[in-house]
Amino acid sequence: MDTKAFLSTIYRGCKEGYITLTLLPERKTLWFKVNEIDKISEAAQKYGTKTNTFFGVGLRRKVLQNNLRGSENDILTITTLYADVDIRSNAHAETALPCSIDEATKFLNSLPLKPSIIVNSGNGLHAYWLLDTPFRIQSAKDKEYIYAVFKGWSKFVNANARGRGWKLDNVSDLARVLRVPGSINHKLKNRSICEVLSCNRTRYHLSKFEANMGNSGTNNEMVQNKSQRGDAKRIIEKCDFMRYCKENAKNLPEPYWHVMVTNLAPTKDGMKLVHELSQPYPKYNKSETDRKIRRAISENKPHTCRYIHDHLGFECSRECGIKAPIVHGIPSVEQRFIDLIESKELTPDEIFSKENMKLCAFAKTNMPSEYARLKTKLKGKVNLRDFEKAVRHESKSKREAKSEKTRFLNLKNINLKGCIEPPGWEVSMNHGVRKILQSVASEELIPVCSCPLIISRRFENIDDGTQKIEIKFYRDNHWKSVIASRSHIFNRTSVIKYADSGLPVSSGNASDIVKYLSDYENTNEKHIPLVKSISRIGWVSGEFFPYFINNEIAFENECKEATNIIESTNECGSFEVWQENAKALRSNPYGRFLLAASFASPLLEILKHRVFFVHIWHDSKSGKTAAIKMAISIWGNPSKLMGSFNATSVGLERMAGILKHLPFAIDELQVLNNRRLSVENIIYSLGNGFGRLRGAKEGSIQETMSWRNNVITSGEQPMSKESSNDGVLTRVLELYGKPTENENMAHTFHLVSENNYGFAGRIFLKYLINEVLKTKDKVQRDFENLRKSIRCKCAENCDNSHLDNVAVVCLGDYYSSICVFCERPETAWNEATALGGRILENCEEFQKSDTIERAWDFVTGWIASNKNRFSPDSTPCFGKIEQDMVYVIPNILREALEENGFDYSKVTRGFKERGFIEIQKDYKGHAKMQVPRRINGVLQKCFCMKKILSEVSSDENRNAAKPLN
Repeated sequence: MDTKAFLSTIYRGCKEGYITLTLLPERKTLWFKVNEIDKISEAAQKYGTKTNTFFGVGLRRKVLQNNLRGSENDILTITTLYADVDIRSNAHAETALPCSIDEATKFLNSLPLKPSIIVNSGNGLHAYWLLDTPFRIQSAKDKEYIYAVFKGWSKFVNANARGRGWKLDNVSDLARVLRVPGSINHKLKNRSICEVLSCNRTRYHLSKFEANMGNSGTNNEMVQNKSQRGDAKRIIEKCDFMRYCKENAKNLPEPYWHVMVTNLAPTKDGMKLVHELSQPYPKYNKSETDRKIRRAISENKPHTCRYIHDHLGFECSRECGIKAPIVHGIPSVEQRFIDLIESKELTPDEIFSKENMKLCAFAKTNMPSEYARLKTKLKGKVNLRDFEKAVRHESKSKREAKSEKTRFLNLKNINLKGCIEPPGWEVSMNHGVRKILQSVASEELIPVCSCPLIISRRFENIDDGTQKIEIKFYRDNHWKSVIASRSHIFNRTSVIKYADSGLPVSSGNASDIVKYLSDYENTNEKHIPLVKSISRIGWVSGEFFPYFINNEIAFENECKEATNIIESTNECGSFEVWQENAKALRSNPYGRFLLAASFASPLLEILKHRVFFVHIWHDSKSGKTAAIKMAISIWGNPSKLMGSFNATSVGLERMAGILKHLPFAIDELQVLNNRRLSVENIIYSLGNGFGRLRGAKEGSIQETMSWRNNVITSGEQPMSKESSNDGVLTRVLELYGKPTENENMAHTFHLVSENNYGFAGRIFLKYLINEVLKTKDKVQRDFENLRKSIRCKCAENCDNSHLDNVAVVCLGDYYSSICVFCERPETAWNEATALGGRILENCEEFQKSDTIERAWDFVTGWIASNKNRFSPDSTPCFGKIEQDMVYVIPNILREALEENGFDYSKVTRGFKERGFIEIQKDYKGHAKMQVPRRINGVLQKCFCMKKILSEVSSDENRNAAKPLN
């Protein structure tokens, strides 16, 4: 890989920002726009033959003058993480290093995330982990986040190296420059070429590196105390690390030396001592050392003990409890007060200075005998009454300042993003959350929560604007999280229910926990991230969550089942294996239609098409469940995305609402308990596309969920019955057939769908968003044209509602044939049209007539089977027969219709409109459905059925004329 190919790979997808070339030892910086890869490659090769040439890995925001290459504050975009592994040689003072390039390469490839690119720099390796999407730093939070990722990953790599006995340099700063491949390493006598050893071009999502984030002790964590410069010799006497640097000055690695300088240079005698400790080093340079000392003094940011431990791998023999070695050089408060007493001359101005008043206030409480000595010495020099008054005032101010002091949270294994302890509370890993009760002389700590508890994120739902929060608490050696609505978390009654999630809350401490969380949020409102969130799957402003989404959107839902569903929408196994078996399923028209129905579900929202059911029914062992599982595996794990008829209406509504625009598969109709929940109720509740309106406990109305998707079901019998309403018939496509050829194939589909899933849905949505939806109204036009093509294949009187539903499914088949199964558009169109015609024929074959026709057929059969009940002598009597007319008593007819599932009012009005019953007008000219007749001597109103006897008689005659076999 040459220089141009290397840089093109590193900065793929970047459109703005600047790349720097740094020439050393000239200290010259050249600037190039990121789209000038050709230009920068030529410059790197040109200068790389003459001098050491490095490139700034992170893209810079703007061009800087005076040969400056910029700091971390100038970084705009990060495209890769990196590491530097030196090889043991005379070029490096450190000897705890890999012995060869092969050994270092094997180490890098043994890491859980293998490097995308490995470069031989001449005397070591540079490893790069490419990001799938460039990370743009647009805010302080972004910088803090990417900085933590870099530090965590560097710490992880170095820790693995320490396990092999090596000490690697820390190169995790964002402004790092590394040697350009294709240039020559002029530090070496053999002038080795920097070249790419391997490149697999693997790209990682940034979240892959988040596991190593945490409090890594970065060199941003510094000690700054300009008022006390300290004693450098005391630092060396008390610090193991500093003594190590002194004793190993001749072979001290540069990172160790740099940390030593930052801690010694700011002290009062540090400049002289740094030179003394640096002189034994063979490459000691006085002017270079002076420059480093001046920089350390101006920045005054000594590296911390945590940094020394985590990044240099140095283990101290004792725990001194300080933050950085420089603290050893600062005299204690006690020593400073003793120095004050022993001062030869004490003037009133000196004793009443702010610094000395602080010392006196401390000594009065903690050093009473020494404080008395000072007062004896001051007698006659100052008014002791005024002195005491000043000390009391300072003590009071100190207590108030202590209570108002900002204390940053320090909890392990979690990124706190700069949050601080709320006033009046203490939070720690050892004691959890404690309330601070202030008294005049001291403070008391009252336990509230046995584990540390924080608010980690706030969510704002993009659908309804409601907010939720995420709390985290450390229990059982790991951080646990709970996402809940604000009204639950900040309510002492409802917060108790999260005890089931492990939160140590009870009726005794609930009020204090709610108060603490409220104070925590108010104190850290600017530090707690506000994240756009969503609680369902589906379309979001032209994107589809979670499969195809560019914006940062988090999933939040208190329901555990919802979390399981969203976690199941991932990829698993092999797409090629799934594709091969899906093609086998598509060879069967019913199996293909089920796959197409699954693909078509996201199209319903685009077309504004209503929810409808696709129901496949046949005998047991016909492969219905296996085919549906293959259809649902388009989107994820079918075991978690499928529902069951053994559920409540609320449960079905909630699952449909979470899936939103994904297909909702419900298996095995025969397990439905019709006494608890009828088929008609399921069809109407899910078919409406929104949940039932329900009241909340507090008197308001619960949130009503909505959805627009296909519902794919299976069973051993049809969903509709003879008495089903027309609304049920129009909402359900009932297919009678076997979707698989044999049991062995069904078994294979079961195994394949459970182990290979989640690929096809992403491919389908990518094609839909990038290719189809970019053309306005293309989906609508394709739907109309496909509908016309399918209609031409069928009878002219086919049901329009079924035609529309079939056309939507076939549109999903058309698009998926192109993008998932790689068919030519013409072939895909013809096959989708043929599939639609075949399915409509199947539906029409088993299609029931409308409700009124079926009710009339029922009444005809009912009268025929109960003909003897229409005579005056029968008990009970159903009515009477006169010539060709049958008169039925209304109560008897109502009872017969309702027992068989028909609506009495709807049916009788339908009979009237279609002329099936005799109509009689009253004196006002109003048409009446019932006519008066005398039955058994009693005059009453009856339904007069027209021509029904002739129909019954003809049926009987036809049956009698049939020859016996």
